Amino acid sequence: LTELEQLQATYDDAMQKKAAGDLIGALGIFKDLDAKHSGYKDVSLQLKEIQRAYLLTDNIKVGDDLVAQGLWEEAITKYEEVRTFDPTYQQALVEERLFNSYLNGAQAVLDNEPESLEALLKAQDYFTKALALRPQNKDVLQEMAEARQTVGDRLYNYFIQLVEKSLLGQADSLDVLQKVDEYLAAAQSLRPDDATLKAQREMARAFVLAQDDFIRGNLDAAIEKLSFVYNQDAGFANGTARQALYDSYILRGDVLLRAGKTQRALEDYQSAVTIAELTPEARFRLFEGQKKIGDVMGIMGNQQGAVFQYRAALNEANLTESVILDPELALAVANAEQYIARGSYEYAYSLYHGAMELIATKFRTLTHVVEEGDYLAKLANKYNTTVSAILQANDLSDPGQLEIGERIVIPIIQDSP
Repeated sequence: LTELEQLQATYDDAMQKKAAGDLIGALGIFKDLDAKHSGYKDVSLQLKEIQRAYLLTDNIKVGDDLVAQGLWEEAITKYEEVRTFDPTYQQALVEERLFNSYLNGAQAVLDNEPESLEALLKAQDYFTKALALRPQNKDVLQEMAEARQTVGDRLYNYFIQLVEKSLLGQADSLDVLQKVDEYLAAAQSLRPDDATLKAQREMARAFVLAQDDFIRGNLDAAIEKLSFVYNQDAGFANGTARQALYDSYILRGDVLLRAGKTQRALEDYQSAVTIAELTPEARFRLFEGQKKIGDVMGIMGNQQGAVFQYRAALNEANLTESVILDPELALAVANAEQYIARGSYEYAYSLYHGAMELIATKFRTLTHVVEEGDYLAKLANKYNTTVSAILQANDLSDPGQLEIGERIVIPIIQDSP
């Protein structure tokens, strides 16, 4: 044989060994050819392919060893490296290894009862990747369905548990509600048709966004969002949804009244009182709302309606005894009642209006140091007072003006907690 024929025969022998899976034999021959006859045919390319195959095969072997140790995350990394480098290399085997590792990895994360969203999202990611693979075997499809049920249900339950744990004692925290929205979104991705989940998430998002609207003075938008929440769950966020809706109606009524739109202001005050009447223990809301209705009625010329509204404010807020015990207030109200008895409602209104303004200055106050996460509706709900009263007591015009560490005055009715 000539030298060229001998080279060809040696090359063919190496290719046959490679095709037969004898990579070690083929590698030795190609290395010898490359050393003695550098540049011959595609020897350098063949060497790279065999070295790549060694790398991929080694990754699979390392992955298998990691699986045997239960190190699913590390095993997944090795199998994914093979798939990324060459999606066709031992495709069926690699996909099978990945499928099992994804499912076992997801369950391992769940078995550790992770507290963080990041850990749960990792389990969800593994679960999703497992489902993205397309096994052809019916038995595998059945296994896949069972795994989906098991892991999916457990993952869903963990998200719901995180929601419940987060809300415990902090249901009125905007930061917590934003985190809850993330948990609910993750749970909803697992059960997109769950109407309860959808409603919970919509309420959480609407409530948080409504607080931004409230701070910016966009009271129409705040009322729309808070009404949506209130109509589904009046006690949402530890009752702060109810409080915030009441306060939004009161403040919008004030804006309308200043603009001379008395009828619309009256309607907003009446809406606020309707909310307040459902929680009779909220005496400050009852007093403030009824008083504002009386004020606007007087402005509209209905002095008779106004004085009876003032009476209702005192009675429903259980302030009659407090008035009697205060000589100045008792005299003012007694004089007003005398004019009512005579049918002189214009004079009675003037006296009652003055008495109501005086009462508003005599409420007990306490001091609150603003903490991170505080907002006006939350504080008003906590102390059973109102946002309007807090703003007025602290000479504030901007609801978003609170600063951490600031000391603010909170007006309350005497026996409020």
